[in-house]
Amino acid sequence: MPALQYIVFSSLVFLLCNLSTAQIPSSYTIASEGTSPKILTLKIDSKGYFLAGTTNGLYRFDGHAFTPFTSTFETKNKAVTAIAEDANSTVWVGFQSGEIGFLKNKTVELLHSQEGHPAVAITSILAGTRGTVYFATAGEGIYYYTNKRFYNINTDDGLSDNY
Repeated sequence: MPALQYIVFSSLVFLLCNLSTAQIPSSYTIASEGTSPKILTLKIDSKGYFLAGTTNGLYRFDGHAFTPFTSTFETKNKAVTAIAEDANSTVWVGFQSGEIGFLKNKTVELLHSQEGHPAVAITSILAGTRGTVYFATAGEGIYYYTNKRFYNINTDDGLSDNY
């Protein structure tokens, strides 16, 4: 009988130790004016922070709380639909409005160029080699930014579609 008691006691200790090391699920909310924004895209940056593109702009999550990035501009639609980071640790941000921005000193700044910006949502961003950044759109093909200029590739140039 003592052997059975030892087995039961050991099993209980083992189970309790396992339960004590289990992670407790956590829930986080994004503090915002009005309704809580929806997360549209996520990216982990080179510093290990989560960057969340939401219907109300760009936020950083440090493991405890979401903090919004400020912006230097007004946009017709704050929804961030794409995020990428290039080799120089510049974080690029694509908006549902087609506008494109980047992070500079914890502030989202709008990228201005003579060519303008897409008129449709940015769906994905890829940082290429030698400083070129590519922006996929929801209907205007692919834009790429190099040497401070935008270029567009679409079905006229041989893409199978503009999405």
